[in-house]
Amino acid sequence: MARRVVARRAKTGAAGRISTCMIPLRRRMPDVFDHGSNLKKFVRKFGIVGQWNRFMKRFVITVLVATLLHAGACILAPPFEFAKTRPACFLYACISGLIGFPVVFALVLVPLRAGLRRIIPEASRQAHAILAGVVLYALRAALILRRQLSGSPALPFQHGYLSQWIFWSVFVVAITISFFWPFDVEAGCKRQPVNLTTTAI
Repeated sequence: MARRVVARRAKTGAAGRISTCMIPLRRRMPDVFDHGSNLKKFVRKFGIVGQWNRFMKRFVITVLVATLLHAGACILAPPFEFAKTRPACFLYACISGLIGFPVVFALVLVPLRAGLRRIIPEASRQAHAILAGVVLYALRAALILRRQLSGSPALPFQHGYLSQWIFWSVFVVAITISFFWPFDVEAGCKRQPVNLTTTAI
């Protein structure tokens, strides 16, 4: 009996296969779960998976750049912000950056990117990056000016308002380049030149 079952599976091409839960779904809804389904064609056509992977790479790179830049600035000159020694301060600054920057960037950079693409969709990605940098710098400048004009003294580890202006200027430029500036130019976005030459018959 077992030989008949194996021989029957070998004829149908099902020998050595293990039935999974996807097989009934593919039979009932082939348009969604089949190998040539409309869902997979839609994902391939619009590149949803590729766009998400590129977005996550840019987001992770931006977090790492911000963390290292902030940690490096924290150990330039004493007094330090997080610890009394440079190695300990650098370590704690990296930990705080890896915890805090993803939350801040998810609340600021992602909505800013979506808003620029929705408000001015006809603009280029370079223009979006420049406008995003201007908006980020304006937000940070407003916070610094509010404290500076109110007469509040800078904290000891901030080393005065001049140091803050220098650091945040470099920080905003680095974040804008890391997250917004288009480094990957898709070949599909470039228009191919039209050949207008005609051949004589």
